[in-house]
Amino acid sequence: MTIHVTYSHRCPSCSEEYLPFGEGQRPCPKCGTLAAQVDPLIPDIVRAATYNVRQGVFGILSLGDWYVKKAMHVIWTIAKEGLNVPKDDAGLDHLCDELLKFFDFGDCQYRIPHMKAFIRAVITEAYLKRKR
Repeated sequence: MTIHVTYSHRCPSCSEEYLPFGEGQRPCPKCGTLAAQVDPLIPDIVRAATYNVRQGVFGILSLGDWYVKKAMHVIWTIAKEGLNVPKDDAGLDHLCDELLKFFDFGDCQYRIPHMKAFIRAVITEAYLKRKR
């Protein structure tokens, strides 16, 4: 069994697909157009990713679960590499930069700041807000 969180949002200006999440993370990573609505999906994504990682479920999620897959990768990498999750901003930025090295952005380098903010939101939700 897997838990899915399928979500789709396309920028009305350039049609880029992305997840507008959290305060200050509404602009399209490609063109900067602000999303009309921000959806609070990070807690749901982290719950799904954490469950799926614990069940050992990799590679069978649908394309719509792209953000769940990325969150699973973050959570799994932190555990596998034995990384400490710092509570200070500088430490979190450094950890996010290290985790970004595991992603291949190809010709979509413009997604890096958006993905870094997503990784930080996942870490905050999974490790700093929750008691484990």
